[in-house]
Amino acid sequence: MIVATHRCADHGHAEFVLQVDPSAVPEQHIEQIIQTLEGMVAHGSVFAPGQTLQVGWMVTQVQRHDKMRLTLFEPDMRSLPVKYVPGVTETLRQMMLQLFVIDSFGVPRNDMDIPSIRQSVVVCDKYQDASGILLMRGKAQDQSDSGWFIGCLDKDHDHQNTQNLAKIPLYDAFLNRNAIQGWMAFPSGTFIALQGEQPPQVVRDGKELIILPDSFLDRLLQRPETA
Repeated sequence: MIVATHRCADHGHAEFVLQVDPSAVPEQHIEQIIQTLEGMVAHGSVFAPGQTLQVGWMVTQVQRHDKMRLTLFEPDMRSLPVKYVPGVTETLRQMMLQLFVIDSFGVPRNDMDIPSIRQSVVVCDKYQDASGILLMRGKAQDQSDSGWFIGCLDKDHDHQNTQNLAKIPLYDAFLNRNAIQGWMAFPSGTFIALQGEQPPQVVRDGKELIILPDSFLDRLLQRPETA
């Protein structure tokens, strides 16, 4: 499906033409990115081929669609180094997932702190293959730091020993453990334990958060297994 902006030209700016899969992204979220681009241009933003634009935690790339119009490419979320492909389907899908997960715990969307896939995360050397993982977010040290730590749930694994730790981009962490994708918008002071089929455990500022009835995660956890 191809969608386009229609109000950028009113400000002397090229319009955007975007490729998106409507079976993966509801119309309201497709319309939202159109309105966002039109609003940014209306407020003075100027886009040119080669620039980047963060949408959710994804970093999209502005490219030329044709002589008169622009488009957006997104990371394919599979390749390392990053490979950009036409469209915004995965970008919008990931943004929706983060919104739905944080909504599931009643955390106000204004409290969301969305990082960038380019920012760094500290990981333990067992997180990739561990049966369960712990996500902890503190205050970021600088603009390149997401504030996140991802570790295993092995109580005997020393996460204070720097020899067991590494700092990598969030994009790399996603490739190694894509279960993190819905959780990265939680603010500092959040602890999250993800272990197999067990319900996620979330603690924010010392208070355990409960999954709200009939929320996205509540429905997901109750979904019957399919063959």
